[in-house]
Amino acid sequence: MVDYCQASLTQLRDRLARGRDKDLPKIEGAFQGNPADIKIDGQLDDKFWKGALWCSHGSLREVETGREPFMGTSFTVGWADQALYFGIRCAERDTQGLRITATKADDMALYKGDLVELLLETQVHSYYRIAIAPNGTIVDADMRTGAPETRWSSQAEVATHVGDGYWSAEVRIPMDWDVAKAVDPLNGVVGYKPTPLYPLSFNLCRQRVRDRGTERSAFSPTGQPGFYEPLKFGELIVR
Repeated sequence: MVDYCQASLTQLRDRLARGRDKDLPKIEGAFQGNPADIKIDGQLDDKFWKGALWCSHGSLREVETGREPFMGTSFTVGWADQALYFGIRCAERDTQGLRITATKADDMALYKGDLVELLLETQVHSYYRIAIAPNGTIVDADMRTGAPETRWSSQAEVATHVGDGYWSAEVRIPMDWDVAKAVDPLNGVVGYKPTPLYPLSFNLCRQRVRDRGTERSAFSPTGQPGFYEPLKFGELIVR
């Protein structure tokens, strides 16, 4: 347990020592909700989300240029029962053309199709990836060593829904720091509730694949074709 904890903290310290870019986007008002007010079914119509502050359809920008993407994405973030909750709505005028390329968990073919992806760097671990296809299939991976460790499980609860002109996802990610998670590094997100003193770094990204090309957008654009730039992650605080 000690070796795992020390390795995680050393890796995070070295990354932070290089410094993050200035003026990265922040969410400083993620709300605290009641877990009894939500059913994870992907439809975003629960009492849990009522009155939540939504980052608008223009909040995700084209990953390289920062321009507004062709199809916008909105999202909100909540906290309850030691877990992060994400509500994500992807505008989509061609729901019949959604590219779904995986039907089983941890099938890397998922990355050939439409998806949203959460990238989480906690106060003690850098970093985790959770990719979600429109059919609810996920690939989750621990990036602590720099390569995706897909044996790791986020223990996330995920559901998606395809509606008229959009598809949406609800995600619950348990997050805690305890002895069990340190002993078993292949299960669970290790971290604390994000506060002003100890925020969480994250990015929310979307990939949209069509015959004419692929559009990638992100809450915090990386300036590169890909998403995986931890020093570009934005900041999340629950108040």
